[in-house]
Amino acid sequence: MTLVVNDRVQEVSTSTGSGPFVLGGGVTGYQTFSVGIGNTNSTYYTITNGTNWMDILGTYTSAANSITVDKILTSSAGGTTAVSFAAGTKNIFCTYPAATAVLAAPAAYPTVQPTLNLDFANSKTVDPRITFVRNNTATYYDGQTTAMAEQNLLLQSQAIGGSPWANNTCTSTLNSTVAPDGTTTASLVTISAQYGGPSLVVTLAASTTYTMSVYVLSNVGSNTYNLQVGGNISPAFTPTATWTRQVFTFTNATAGATNAYGIIDRNASGFGSVYLWGAQLEQRSAVTAYTPTTTAAITNYIPVLMTAPAGVPRLDYNPTTGQALGLLIEESRVNLLNFSSSFAASGGLQNNWLDTSITRTAAAFVAPDSTQVGIQFTASAANATVISTAAVGSSLARTFSVWLKRISGTGVINYTLDNGATWIAQTITSTVTRYTFAATTANQQVGFQIVTSGDSIGIWGAQLEAGAFATSYMPSVATTMTRADDAASMVSTNFSSWYNQSQGTMNVEADAYANGFRPMVTVRKGVSQNYILALFKSDQQPAVYINAVLSANLTPGTQIANVFGKLAWSQNGTVFTSCLNARTPVTATSTAAIPTMEALYIGASGAAGVVFLNGHIRKISYYPVALSSSSLVALTS
Repeated sequence: MTLVVNDRVQEVSTSTGSGPFVLGGGVTGYQTFSVGIGNTNSTYYTITNGTNWMDILGTYTSAANSITVDKILTSSAGGTTAVSFAAGTKNIFCTYPAATAVLAAPAAYPTVQPTLNLDFANSKTVDPRITFVRNNTATYYDGQTTAMAEQNLLLQSQAIGGSPWANNTCTSTLNSTVAPDGTTTASLVTISAQYGGPSLVVTLAASTTYTMSVYVLSNVGSNTYNLQVGGNISPAFTPTATWTRQVFTFTNATAGATNAYGIIDRNASGFGSVYLWGAQLEQRSAVTAYTPTTTAAITNYIPVLMTAPAGVPRLDYNPTTGQALGLLIEESRVNLLNFSSSFAASGGLQNNWLDTSITRTAAAFVAPDSTQVGIQFTASAANATVISTAAVGSSLARTFSVWLKRISGTGVINYTLDNGATWIAQTITSTVTRYTFAATTANQQVGFQIVTSGDSIGIWGAQLEAGAFATSYMPSVATTMTRADDAASMVSTNFSSWYNQSQGTMNVEADAYANGFRPMVTVRKGVSQNYILALFKSDQQPAVYINAVLSANLTPGTQIANVFGKLAWSQNGTVFTSCLNARTPVTATSTAAIPTMEALYIGASGAAGVVFLNGHIRKISYYPVALSSSSLVALTS
């Protein structure tokens, strides 16, 4: 958990009482707490209904989209007394209370202005003085583009004929037989007159395409039926003795709230009965996997995985919290799996994937790239299996990643990294989520099993990499896919214009997928072995090398993988002082003179024999003087 104070963060809330407060959406011109503060971070905020108010230190959690009351600083009730809010809309906004505005050592902050200030996360731009090279496309999240994922505009979709459904010249008996999902939630509908059947009022937009669907099973009679929304009527269908999903796509002509969704019998005589379950209405041109509803309609949105063109840097965002992560720097990797999103045809070998006891439904859900190409795999037997048959190389350090979602059933799968010799259990959720698994055996295939017969899961974006951690997705088809290095640097006058050779202070904030020799920034003399680099590592932060020999080594503390760390170091001649995350600074003296440096490499060790950060650079600033130890603490707090 990190204390975060940010500008223009404001939402509304209708929560009552004294907290926690569920957030109800951003205010125009302001950021949400999810974007501006971030999951599990604490902040100072004010809540007010225009009359009563509290200034609070609290913690935001994205799962509940709420903020806690950890400490009341002041309130309209006097002192630190809690206010119990009544019903109504309140405003909640990030603030900086006067009681906390004066920090422990305000004088410790630098009075000199930085000559370089690269604030990737907040400026959301890349300085034009940076030379950036990547020879092909690469994926990332831009923090703003979303796509509609699951949608069902019909209420009580598994209780057709019950409230708020209307029974028009028919009777409906709920929970009458086993439904396609194995529960006894299907309705028996008996129709007694022409045009009879259960219906539900929905609101439709004009000139808009919708897709409606329902599962149907015959009971008595062999009548034909139709699906109908307002004046839009599907072709007739005859239910069979097997559950069948009837799908009807149409473009609605007239907007209105009186359009009735119905399953109707249009025959003039010989009325019968039929089982119905899983009604769904979506505003799209093709049906997706069924999403159940109860008392409210469902429309879910997902962040879209974007593709940056070759040579374009990636300013990445956390897809769950929406937090700006900064400039993404990754080493070159290869997706060793072919056909990473299309997989195999059901019941055989195709596209280098082999499946057993699997029924495959194409275009079943919206994938992270916003296309409706996610595949549904349904198990027709226990431990139904999907395995890649592609050769995957000999490296033991390999990572398998794939987006999965539970469509129906338990969500329990087994995955394998050694061609089925070992199976490891994993429970997946109903949200499309990227799962990563570390491989331990060389020259084996990867895959998974659906444990329970009848369960369905969604799958997209399989990737196997030679490395101990997963990197951004590389979509592949008939051949493996390679992503080139991200190379960012400042050279020549773009470097010398702000760098002071005799003394200065470098301040950087970054994260990395894994701890180790992960350069955050490197100041270097050309392609020589003279350089100063800051590592995302438990030691050598920074390390000074002269003629390839370690001449100064500072160990200010331990970095944690996938957590942003703040590192600052000052140089005054041959004396270096370093501070990590406001810990006690450490000092070391170089055993050799420092040569004239010529370039800054961002997230890399240099231009030749380069090693990459594999993470994000949130901020880099440089001061042309050697700041004091107390200033280093202030910069990294």
